[in-house]
Amino acid sequence: MSVGRIVGIVVVLVAAGLGVAFALGAFEEEAPPPTTSAAIGATSVAPSVSLVSTTLEPATSAGDNPLCIAYGEFQTATDGHLPVEGPDDLEIVRTASLAFYTEAVELVDDAAQGAFAEFVLYEQAVYDFYEAYEWNPSPPLEELVENPPPTAPAAATQTVVQVLEDQCGVVVVTE
Repeated sequence: MSVGRIVGIVVVLVAAGLGVAFALGAFEEEAPPPTTSAAIGATSVAPSVSLVSTTLEPATSAGDNPLCIAYGEFQTATDGHLPVEGPDDLEIVRTASLAFYTEAVELVDDAAQGAFAEFVLYEQAVYDFYEAYEWNPSPPLEELVENPPPTAPAAATQTVVQVLEDQCGVVVVTE
């Protein structure tokens, strides 16, 4: 295998790791929390990915917004499971993430529904990927080369992040 191909595979895995990190939902809803860091379980080839999330002043209607309420439930479900340190954490986080985005599709306006629906498909693919590895947060490198994790859809991710920021005051910052 050429060096270029190996570098290409590593780049794909790092990009997938960023997508998984976002999908693991390292967001904060409570105001005003300090900036926090949640290291996400990385594969054996990808470097650790950290997400830092900060909550700005929530929108005035965030408390009544069903999307923000669902997001708060998602945060509660994943509390204590980030960073992902093992199979139990990974299964809990993946299940909560899939449930949140599935519910969120119905809670956003028509303009954002397509992006959220696309993100649900991605979330389902990530869920299925890790379920196939019995929730191992670091599948073996040789298996990842043959079957890389799903990659987050860039445009949908951008829309999802923007909607959560606009409606719930959630800001996602990747490092």
